[in-house]
Amino acid sequence: MVVEFKELYGGEAQSQRQRYEELQKGFEENFGSAEGAAYFSAPGRTEIGGNHTDHNHGRVLTAAVNLDIVGLARKQEN
Repeated sequence: MVVEFKELYGGEAQSQRQRYEELQKGFEENFGSAEGAAYFSAPGRTEIGGNHTDHNHGRVLTAAVNLDIVGLARKQEN
């Protein structure tokens, strides 16, 4: 799925763009060119109550948070 920055981050799109640029810079310093690479974003969530009770058929109250983890990856040719 491809999502535009504005759709993903709303009013924070510009500051988040800098974060992705820094990620790319670090990637290139460690692994070389980022050509053909793809960004990934995993949204955060928190469990407000009932942590681990869902494993025993209990109820859990969860909520999304405005934090995420981002990554950059590309296929490596051997």
